[in-house]
Amino acid sequence: MYYLPYATSLRLSDLGYTNKSQSNLGITFNDLHEYVAGLKRAIKTPSEEYAKIGLQKDGKYLQINSNILQIENELYAPIRPKRVTRRGETPSDALLRGGIEYIEVRSLDINPFSPIGVDAQQVRFLDLFMVWWRAGRRAGDEQR
Repeated sequence: MYYLPYATSLRLSDLGYTNKSQSNLGITFNDLHEYVAGLKRAIKTPSEEYAKIGLQKDGKYLQINSNILQIENELYAPIRPKRVTRRGETPSDALLRGGIEYIEVRSLDINPFSPIGVDAQQVRFLDLFMVWWRAGRRAGDEQR
């Protein structure tokens, strides 16, 4: 047995990939431009908590900056629109340049009733849902 009856995902707990300061960012996935605007706003919004840490100590960097998101990749969301970046390009600039190339679906493996965190039925549903979503798109549609 690889799990316990009341097991939780450490990865998604307070000890894992979480950031409570992100809970009030209001980044939406309704529209590509709204999503990118939310990301850019988050990397420019100062955090009092991170400001208290400071940027350097004894000449060594402690963090990149004191904003809620230090880089765009720090957004811990269960799903993220993505595009391969060009050299020197940020993830959001790549999305604005070429649109959504693929969807990154994260944190799927948290089913406490499966020894591997996800079961075949969940994977089939997700596959079908993603194919259905993609098939419903028409060439020229605004990316939402």
